Amino acid sequence: MKTKTLQSLSRWLGLLSVLLAVPLWALTVQLSRLPKFILPSPADVWFRFLKALADGSLLYHTGITLLEILLGLLGGVAFATMVGYLLAKSRSLEIALSPYLVASQAIPVVAIAPLLVIWLGDGILSKVVICALIVFFPVLVNTVVGVRAVPHSLYDLMHSLRASRWQILLKLELPASLPVLLGGLRIGATLSVIGAIVGELVDAEQGLGFLLQAWRFSIRHVHGVRGGVHAHRAGVVAVRRGDGAGEKVFEVAEMIYTRPDRFLKPVRSDNKGDTIMKKIVLLMLGLAISLMACTGSEVQDEAGSIRKIKLPMGYIPNIQYAPFYVAVDKGYFLEEGIELEFDYSFETDGIALTGAGEIPFTVASGEQVLLARAQGLPVVYVFAWYQKFPISVVAAPELNINDPADLRGKDIGLPGLFGANYIGLEALLFAGGVEPSEVSLDAIGFNQVEAFASGQKDIVVVYAANEPIVLAAQGFELTELRVADYVQLTANGIVTNEETIANEPDLVHSMTRAFARGIADTMADPDEAYEISKKFVENLADQDKDVQMQVLKTSIEFWQGGRIGFSRPPAWENMNDLLVRMKLIPEPVDLSKAFTNEFVP
Repeated sequence: MKTKTLQSLSRWLGLLSVLLAVPLWALTVQLSRLPKFILPSPADVWFRFLKALADGSLLYHTGITLLEILLGLLGGVAFATMVGYLLAKSRSLEIALSPYLVASQAIPVVAIAPLLVIWLGDGILSKVVICALIVFFPVLVNTVVGVRAVPHSLYDLMHSLRASRWQILLKLELPASLPVLLGGLRIGATLSVIGAIVGELVDAEQGLGFLLQAWRFSIRHVHGVRGGVHAHRAGVVAVRRGDGAGEKVFEVAEMIYTRPDRFLKPVRSDNKGDTIMKKIVLLMLGLAISLMACTGSEVQDEAGSIRKIKLPMGYIPNIQYAPFYVAVDKGYFLEEGIELEFDYSFETDGIALTGAGEIPFTVASGEQVLLARAQGLPVVYVFAWYQKFPISVVAAPELNINDPADLRGKDIGLPGLFGANYIGLEALLFAGGVEPSEVSLDAIGFNQVEAFASGQKDIVVVYAANEPIVLAAQGFELTELRVADYVQLTANGIVTNEETIANEPDLVHSMTRAFARGIADTMADPDEAYEISKKFVENLADQDKDVQMQVLKTSIEFWQGGRIGFSRPPAWENMNDLLVRMKLIPEPVDLSKAFTNEFVP
């Protein structure tokens, strides 16, 4: 009776915590006054949730993720239990395998997830394996500890009854170690959700991770919160189902310890010989890493003469950022009163932070600006870094892909159904009169080089100033279709917001002037720009100089095409029409507010 009362109380406490969290969330939204694209309210998320339920998309993708979680959890638990039992019974095997087990956990599964996708394909198998790998270790450790915790006196009792090994396993070891085993299962159930989401974020065409990735690149943070809530629900379901099953089987273990006439009398474990496994657990606790997402903001120097600005770049340090490096190294930004700090974090959503007025500038492409404007973000594109859209489709030469129309009926690999690669491919298909339904699109993550080199994909969408050069340097023959040869689209440039333009126009002028000088110097002397870039890109000197110089020279081709920094209205009109046709925005964006050439030097 007391147990039932406690269970009922715990349920009410859980419900009460949710009821308190929702108004606290709403109050935070009201007090912070952040735009809903940064911090949506519970009502916004609920509305989007109902809308997604109505069209069936959310239930479908949630079902895919739950299937991956279930299969990964079952596979990981089964394998970990078998290996753990063998380790618990054999000291020699434990000593032999412990170094490998520790080493395997020192490398995060997240780091090798892209390789697993390449090796196992982009289907459900790779996601299940990632789930199983994350689940494996905690269940393994609990299995070893649980089996070794069985008192030796109980083994003596079983031997006196002439029990076989199978009888000892089924009637003693498994029931007696269940409390510890179920603890490992609970941890594994939670981690399996992480494994599924990680696998889908790397490469997937379905599942909650895929939705989160797509919504992130579409500036749909309300959807992202909703997807996160569903991922949380998946974890809760997994844990509670495990707890429900655990409560049933736990009764068996409890009976063993409380019915001496049936089996055994509780005896304290001597815990001898657990030193190695304890070291493993302690080492893994020491390797746990807490990730902290930081967003930068501009600050004013104490003297008031230098403006410190953190600029989100959207990618890792590389030679293609040479104009920025040149402008910083030669003091062009300092001459304009700007001290520039580069933010290469993938987690920094530069376009959203700029739209919210948290930072004054970011580097973004034309489609990002239009998607943001469609969501109500007051961002403005003020300087065109690229004059041509730097996306290409590369294909094996034997396919004879010489024109966009030749892509009809082909299987094409691309990072995902989002971002510049997806936009560029759709523009290329349209230019060739090919409907999207006439091609097969396969999301392979940002692994185009590996997929093409391994023969997994004969046609991939790439960044024109990078992957084609890397593949050619590795000796691969290919044909290339550049989007810029068929249609004008607005590519990367400097983006600010309406507030900065209204209140600090001189700052915008300073930013564009300094950057324009960096571009001009890089174009005039690529060799000098390469040497300067080595100061900013840590491992640039260790890479093939010829390849890196070719990357830089190819990038320069995309920067050229007229007045440095000038935005071409036809390119904006084409991008606007393309996004409407792709149904990424409901109606054309007002281009007079989306970009301006007022600040071009």
